[in-house]
Amino acid sequence: MSSVSSKLSIILIPISLGLVLLQAWIRLPLLVTLSSKSHVKKSSNYFAPGSTDPVALLISGSTAHYQLNDSDSDAEWGALVPSGGHVVHIDDDLGRPKAYTVTLFHQLKCLNIIRQEYVQPYPHPPVTQLTQHCLNYLHQSLLCNINTQIESSKNERGTAARSYPTLCKDWTKVYHEAERNQRQYSASLKL
Repeated sequence: MSSVSSKLSIILIPISLGLVLLQAWIRLPLLVTLSSKSHVKKSSNYFAPGSTDPVALLISGSTAHYQLNDSDSDAEWGALVPSGGHVVHIDDDLGRPKAYTVTLFHQLKCLNIIRQEYVQPYPHPPVTQLTQHCLNYLHQSLLCNINTQIESSKNERGTAARSYPTLCKDWTKVYHEAERNQRQYSASLKL
């Protein structure tokens, strides 16, 4: 990796991490749109978190949680994805379950992959294909779900203010629905 490319990576990775976390909290895209109401049955595998109510969040440049590399980092970042993983199962038209990943969880998993690579001891190994996928995926996710909210700036260069309140979509409904789906799918395998 060239010196310029290496320096650029050192700058872009933390910026990407912050932007995507903010994006995930503010704009919660849903991967799955049910094609018909026939998918929403108690006996089938479905994923329908419903509407997400607004919740207040203080966007802060510094928090005690989700640090890059302290004793709790791996556990905290790992817990951003439900215990059953980032995959949900939805029955197709013939009632067969098909695996999907929930966009929010895919984004958070990618952030963790980038974080893990970023904290590797120097000299850093070459960027993996998975990390490159994650950077591209997060970049495309941000462009696809643009957030036009205005953020306070401390100066003419556009340095963001340290913290500010905002309204976000309630991401907890997505977690609860994913966990419900994973339990339902596991139970259907035991039948």
